[in-house]
Amino acid sequence: MIRERRTLLGCLIVLIFSTQYCLAEIFSSIAQMETMVTTERQLADKLDLYIAAQQERVEFINSYVSRLEVLAADAAEHGILHPAAAFLHTVALSVELDDLMNFLSSFQEPEQRLDDLVAFREQQTLPDKTDLKGAAIAIARLQDVYKITADQFAEGKLCDRPSNDLESEADRPSLTISDSFTVANQLFDAEQVNESIDWFDLVLERCAAIAEIELDEEDQGQDLDEGQDLECEASVIATSLTRIAYANYLRGNTTGAILQTAEALAFDETNQEALMFLKIYFGHTASEDEDVAADSSATEEGEAQNKQSSQEGKEGAAWDPKSFYGTYNRDIFRTLCRADSPNIRDSKLDTNLRCRLSSSNDDFGKISPINVEELDNFPEVKVFRNFLSAAEADYLVAEGLKHLKRSTVVHPASLANSSKDEQEEFDLKAVLTSRTAKTAWLNHDHSDVTAAIIRRAQRATGLDLNNDHAEPMQMGNYGIGGHYDPHFDFFSMEHSKPSFGYQWKDERLATFMIYLTDVEEGGATVFVRRNLTVFPRKGDVLFW
Repeated sequence: MIRERRTLLGCLIVLIFSTQYCLAEIFSSIAQMETMVTTERQLADKLDLYIAAQQERVEFINSYVSRLEVLAADAAEHGILHPAAAFLHTVALSVELDDLMNFLSSFQEPEQRLDDLVAFREQQTLPDKTDLKGAAIAIARLQDVYKITADQFAEGKLCDRPSNDLESEADRPSLTISDSFTVANQLFDAEQVNESIDWFDLVLERCAAIAEIELDEEDQGQDLDEGQDLECEASVIATSLTRIAYANYLRGNTTGAILQTAEALAFDETNQEALMFLKIYFGHTASEDEDVAADSSATEEGEAQNKQSSQEGKEGAAWDPKSFYGTYNRDIFRTLCRADSPNIRDSKLDTNLRCRLSSSNDDFGKISPINVEELDNFPEVKVFRNFLSAAEADYLVAEGLKHLKRSTVVHPASLANSSKDEQEEFDLKAVLTSRTAKTAWLNHDHSDVTAAIIRRAQRATGLDLNNDHAEPMQMGNYGIGGHYDPHFDFFSMEHSKPSFGYQWKDERLATFMIYLTDVEEGGATVFVRRNLTVFPRKGDVLFW
């Protein structure tokens, strides 16, 4: 899981997790009796087909049931914190369940049985195709930040360090060729073409390895693995080659794309996507001469349009996320998330930092001082160690889980066109890919526990955290590859101006972020301009 800096007003307290019968007289005629032999044979043939179909259905169901049992048993023993494990559960309850339902509906299944299954499915909260797409994109995000290849991820290897609960290779969840093909296609369909290529390459490599093994086994007279044959059927190879070819086309290698697509059609000559792309490639090649002739005038026109667009941008017609959140070095961001470069932060920045006990200048603080670890002085960043007990953290998680909804972001581009009433109510928010999590809100007076935590936070920070000066507690829960891109916890002066479309009445001055769980890997909060990484620890508070 990736978790970066989080946005949190005044002070924001954040919690991080039919049949008809024809009757006729037959027995009175031997000739007609003789026709029964033919009828019996035909009936037996039809019943054989029915039995075969029923066996196929039972085998299909048994296969799916076995997969669910294996996944459930593995989850019971190891949990689903590993992103590969979470992805396998998502696949099983989305596309694989769709396959099962479609398979069963193709038979004359007793209607009540099928209706019961449909009703059960509608009553459950199950992942859908949107979830599957999101999980695949999250996998690609993890690969990007943590330098994980498709092959490593498919084998369950997320990092070089051994994991507490997944110490042996046999315990690590792994993705089959079919699973890898699903990841690749989901990424490609989500227009993350470059990210999908690593997975398509993996599919082709594994299928090639199986083909070599099967060729050797065939020479030795051994039985072949039918399951692997299905995973590497011609359509899978053709689709992989076709989509890799398209990536090459996007990179400007039209000739290479044509050759690879031709190779794909050699495996599956009916592949409609390959045939469609091939027309595009040949059309592109045929028009290259015309494009060269038109380049000069097009360049001049394009420069004029770019100049106009640039001027419009300066006038505030478009929203540039980078100008809003500030620019940052993506490589440094990745390095900080991985924490694999201990020398990235200048040691001089840590010279005057210390760990201390804070009594918060009151009698209660003298009895129970707070453990403070200073991490930076500009801005002031510190950790309050063991601020919450395990019981308090568990309570907040349980309460927050009841109210989780997809996290949103106040969208500056929308605010510029929003009404005053909408702006006043903070209603204009958007679900963006920059923030993939779910959020719940708990009022300070939600319970005696939350009220006590707020009082303790006031003593620790010296800030007035009543409802006029602080937002309710915000709980954030992150899933597979969940993240929040680097951002400011406040709106800059430029975007607070009336010309921007919204005049903020209050500004966020501080963030008080409580970690409610431990994490196996990742989950760091990073400050990209201070080269600072903070990993979560249950009960600790990060304050800046």
